[in-house]
Amino acid sequence: NLFVKYTVTPMHLRWFLTNFVPETVVHSKSQDRRIVREHYDRGNDFFEWFLGERMVYTSAFFENVRGPILPALARAHGLDYSRLAGFVSAGSIAAFLLSASAIRFLASVPLKGFLFAALAAQGAGALLAGLGSGYPALLAAGMLWGGGNTGISMTGNLLAIRGSTPENRPRVLSLLHISYGLGSTVPPLYVAWAINAGWGLAPILEGTLLCLAAVAALGFFLPRGEPPRASSGAAAYGRLAQSRIVTGALAITAYVVGEVLVSTWLVSLLTGDAELNLPSASRRLQAFFLCLAAGRLAAALFLSGTSERTVPTLCLVVSAALVALGLAGFAPGYWLCAFVMAPCYPVMLAAIIRGRTEDSPSILALINASLTVALALGHLAVGKLADAHGLRAALILSPLCLLAGAGFWELRKRCPEAPAKLEPLQTV
Repeated sequence: NLFVKYTVTPMHLRWFLTNFVPETVVHSKSQDRRIVREHYDRGNDFFEWFLGERMVYTSAFFENVRGPILPALARAHGLDYSRLAGFVSAGSIAAFLLSASAIRFLASVPLKGFLFAALAAQGAGALLAGLGSGYPALLAAGMLWGGGNTGISMTGNLLAIRGSTPENRPRVLSLLHISYGLGSTVPPLYVAWAINAGWGLAPILEGTLLCLAAVAALGFFLPRGEPPRASSGAAAYGRLAQSRIVTGALAITAYVVGEVLVSTWLVSLLTGDAELNLPSASRRLQAFFLCLAAGRLAAALFLSGTSERTVPTLCLVVSAALVALGLAGFAPGYWLCAFVMAPCYPVMLAAIIRGRTEDSPSILALINASLTVALALGHLAVGKLADAHGLRAALILSPLCLLAGAGFWELRKRCPEAPAKLEPLQTV
């Protein structure tokens, strides 16, 4: 009510009676033709106006709204760190189940349908987290939340991969993931504003549905299309069982776990050990994601074709040191590590996908399945260690994961390069 006032007016009633009811009750082919023309006959110039040259969109808001609301969830449900970790880990479990089934699912379902299913799960998770009662309902909300977010993220990455060439893919993926950094600055700002305005947990989560509505509106403009050419069956799994793909997936997994542990638990750390209030801590998290976006912008501008050889390892080692400095009390370490680690994901993903564009749905599913299992275990470990030794001590897992990522990436360089195209495995 601070921005708009929802009141039924005579114009609404007139529209309902003269437009909505007739078009719902009386259905005709001419009506279908008119609706199809309005949505699909506008041309690329129209879509490029709001989607950009490559007509790519993604979502980052819901994944990172969980961090700022963890203290609010703890107060609302009387949860300790272990149970909070259970809520976040439930999302990782659902994301794993979706990723594990995506290899076959994406072979039979158009990307548009995949996106809308993810949006529905995301919205249901937000509503259940805000309106549900009891810890089991919160775990169910976490599963819907994590599964939906993973589906939206996979959609954005696949669109970026298909709209790029091997030469410019690191820059295109960096540009895509700038939206992750910028989009992730919205939740801390939004939560801080809502808390200051006196909102409760349920209104805060219900307000996030506006973000889903915006993505759904853009999704309607996507042509229905055909299912993507994703590998399926033994052939898909056989092509994934290559040492360079597996070690690359493990490197990305370790990086993501290291980054997400910091971003998810930073607000809880600052409101606990540093004794900041929730709005102040949320603004610190917003600065973290702004630095992440700035780092990916720099990557998009300055990355070269040989970036994969040195950039990931160097960035992972330096960012691990900076996270350790942050945990030791040097607060700017968190923001500097966000800037330094920013190029890692797009550079590593582009290197793994090179020469295997048709297998990109399967490779993304493998990466997501791996990292979601690791995230679930990481959050549970943080919760247990935090209850026993304090959250600051528990988050030492973050720099350790970043160093592990550097090790896996160096190991990948030593693995033999297999042909991008392999013959399908013979099944008996």
